[in-house]
Amino acid sequence: MKRRALIVTAQENVWWVRLEGVDVVSFSGPHARQWAYREREELAQLLDAQSETEPDAQDDESVSLLSADAGDKRANV
Repeated sequence: MKRRALIVTAQENVWWVRLEGVDVVSFSGPHARQWAYREREELAQLLDAQSETEPDAQDDESVSLLSADAGDKRANV
């Protein structure tokens, strides 16, 4: 199971939740820190559940590419 980098950072009264360096959600206001940490926990649970039930993304991509190619060939016939 691949562990993804899910972090919380703060910048000028804005709290960010980032997944592998990409901003997922931000919060501002008096409870922003609490919301950001709660969101990080929820995202971590979702990612863990997803990794337990789905095959590797590489397998999904190859299936998607094959399906897309088959659809193109049918359209050209």
